[in-house]
Amino acid sequence: MVEMVDLDDLRMFRALGVSRSLAAAARLLDVTPPALTVRMRRLEARLGVSLVVREPRGVSFTEEGQRLLREATALLDRLESLPQQVSGQAAGVSGHLRIVAPFGFGRRYIAPIVRDLHRDAPKLAIMLHLSDNPLAEMSGADIVIHIGEARDSSWVGHPLAPNERVLCASPACLAGLPPITHPAELAHLPCLCLRENDEDVTRWRFTDTTADSGRARQVVNVRVSGALSSNDGTVISDWAADGLGVMVRSEWEAAPLLSAGTLVRLLPGWALKPAPVMALVPTRKGVSPSDLPPKYWTRQNWRKPATLPLKEGVRHEEVEVHGRADCVRAASGRDRCLGRRGMPQDWHLASDVLRVEEEVRRYWRERATAVAST
Repeated sequence: MVEMVDLDDLRMFRALGVSRSLAAAARLLDVTPPALTVRMRRLEARLGVSLVVREPRGVSFTEEGQRLLREATALLDRLESLPQQVSGQAAGVSGHLRIVAPFGFGRRYIAPIVRDLHRDAPKLAIMLHLSDNPLAEMSGADIVIHIGEARDSSWVGHPLAPNERVLCASPACLAGLPPITHPAELAHLPCLCLRENDEDVTRWRFTDTTADSGRARQVVNVRVSGALSSNDGTVISDWAADGLGVMVRSEWEAAPLLSAGTLVRLLPGWALKPAPVMALVPTRKGVSPSDLPPKYWTRQNWRKPATLPLKEGVRHEEVEVHGRADCVRAASGRDRCLGRRGMPQDWHLASDVLRVEEEVRRYWRERATAVAST
């Protein structure tokens, strides 16, 4: 007889599904990685099946694990949405809410959500502050939207969406360069650097994803010239489209340009460190993971794979991104990226973004209520 699975185990498993990393999931749940590992083993023993497989870059899910993740997410969604469905308090929210977000992502995604949130809660005064370094603007903020892992332990991070980083350049730029076959070659090529979050922007770190499971994956750190740089991601993307150099950009911005053929993805067998979209809230205002349960997170299975075509001329095959094949060879001889129904897909596919927006709106309403009551 299979034992009952408690809600904490389901929340743990959903956190693991969002982060795809035991260490990251442990941070989200405010526990240690060894403690999370023990809980996972107990859950597997209770169910009598293997749920996850540990890999060099995180974890993957077995077929049984994928099924549990889907069911756990759906069950927790229904359970955690009950209070809001019953009370319907959105229109009565009042107070002040200060949101800090990156320039590009803030303009494209957060500003429309703030607009709609204002329409839903007109009594709520909202200040949206856009910055090239949101982490430096955290003082006085109620929510900070950050691209990448949270580094300040005094703030609680809630992931809104996964986000890979990709290496790309325009066809015009590549036409004047020798074929790029290894990350080390980038040290001698024109590269465009985005200066944000006080990061070491000229040091690019790559991990070989083509290595056999039996041997360690090669990690290569490259110091690029960065002769052209900016603190605005849109400027970097425009320069790349104009053929001025090779860039590393988040998939949320690069995917549409790759789909349109404006840019070409380089070195698809080498992965850069992912930069998940995070909502950070301060613990000094009494917010903790137990106060803000994972219902505010955007789930991994809400979004489909980004459109990340392979570079023309390289070996064409199905490439797994987030566990699904995102690129296939089309009959015309060009790369097309297909979803489950054979339709070209993008990071900001409308249905996915609507779900993201709804989750963030719900999160902000709850947060605004907490702020107004203090």
